[in-house]
Amino acid sequence: MALGRRNSERRGEFGIAAAETAAGPRHVYFERLNAIMAEAV
Repeated sequence: MALGRRNSERRGEFGIAAAETAAGPRHVYFERLNAIMAEAV
């Protein structure tokens, strides 16, 4: 058993919403696939 503080106690709460994160470039294949699937519905 280790002695000391847990990281969660030291850092506090760390949470961000997915919408707040930076969106990277999307793959062209999946963009086209999603468009085809949307048309099929």
